[in-house]
Amino acid sequence: MDNIFIIGPTAIGKSEYALNLALSMKGDIVSADAFQVYKGMDIGTAKVIEAGQQSVKHHLIDILEPDDPYSVVEFIRRSTSLLEASKINGRPLIFCGGTGFYVNAFLYNYELTGPGENTDIRNELLLEKRGKEPTYLWNKLEKIDKEASLVLNPNDEKRLIRAIEYKLETGLSITSLKKNESIRSDFKVIGLTAERERIRERIDIRVDQMFAAGLVGEVEALLEKGFSPKLKAFEAIGYKEVIAYLEGSMGLEEVIILVKIKTRQFAKRQMNWFKRVQNVEWITIK
Repeated sequence: MDNIFIIGPTAIGKSEYALNLALSMKGDIVSADAFQVYKGMDIGTAKVIEAGQQSVKHHLIDILEPDDPYSVVEFIRRSTSLLEASKINGRPLIFCGGTGFYVNAFLYNYELTGPGENTDIRNELLLEKRGKEPTYLWNKLEKIDKEASLVLNPNDEKRLIRAIEYKLETGLSITSLKKNESIRSDFKVIGLTAERERIRERIDIRVDQMFAAGLVGEVEALLEKGFSPKLKAFEAIGYKEVIAYLEGSMGLEEVIILVKIKTRQFAKRQMNWFKRVQNVEWITIK
């Protein structure tokens, strides 16, 4: 039984491709996305619509509240459990997602160990950040660990702090965490790609569709339920920007443009991760 892992930049069409593949293989889909696990965050994370989820069983989607913790360690734990179940039920798994660290950690069996959290360093970084520009932590990381800065989201405060902390504690890049040299043999990896301009077009269309579908209302509903705007879940591109609009610090058109820019930058970081993956069968989307 072949399991499949589909990779590629955001908006390239991974979900649709995975859905068609799962139907033909009679398999299940596993989301390798850091944010689709959260309930109520549907539009901004581009979840498969309900009809698609009904036709094929999806895992690791809508399993947590936005204020619940989720990490690569939890993703690996849950994915391993799903793999064990698939060996028993005989249904192949089609992993699909664009969170680069999750993809590489899974495919190369990262040994996710290292020094524990250093409260002193973390508190110092948080104090430093106060009153600074939003990209302060990312800029700091870029100066001491260029490689890590290329693959981390400038909005992801938690991972930026961890990367800086790891570098200061060990002298090593967090991207050097121990892994197997060879990719795991129980998965076939399919990569979807396109010309740069085509990716840009698809991203712009995706963002426009998200706002037309009600992304602003989705964020409003989450805030009305009492979820803090400072939650890690809201570091998903689009959410923090919409919150800025709702707070009156940005206009809607300005927000839409900013989300498009940040999504393009994210797509570039994704491909930096995916270039490291061995034995990928790349498919060019026209």
